[in-house]
Amino acid sequence: KIDTNNITIHNKLERFDYLKLLSQSFCGISIPVSDSSPRSVYEAIFLGLPVIVTSNKYLASLPPDMMNRIIIADVSEKDWLLKANERASKILESKFTISEESINNFDQSFCFDRVLKVYNLLME
Repeated sequence: KIDTNNITIHNKLERFDYLKLLSQSFCGISIPVSDSSPRSVYEAIFLGLPVIVTSNKYLASLPPDMMNRIIIADVSEKDWLLKANERASKILESKFTISEESINNFDQSFCFDRVLKVYNLLME
C-alpha cells in the first residue's frame, strides 16, 4: 500500500526549487496527454530517479541507460501506481551512471550546440 501522506502535488515551481525538490524525490511521474520529448523526464533520469510514464513514441529514442530508469505504466490497471512504485524501489537499488551518449543526445546545452553546428554547416 502506498503511503499517500508522503505525496505532495506542487504547482509551477521556479527552476532551482523544482530541481532541488526533484533531487529529493523517490521517483518522477509523467503521464501527459501528449509529449514529444519531455524535458522533465530527462531531468529526473539525469538525477538518477526512476520515472513512471505512459507508453509514448519518444521512449524509442532513449539509450539503454536512460530506458533502465523508465517504468511504463498502464493507467487503466487498478493498481498501476502500486506496481510502478514497487518497480521504482527495485530500480533505486542500482546505481545510475549516465552515458556519454545520453548526455550528448539529451542535455539541453549539447543539443543546442549540435543544432548550431548543423545550422552553421548549412549556411556555409
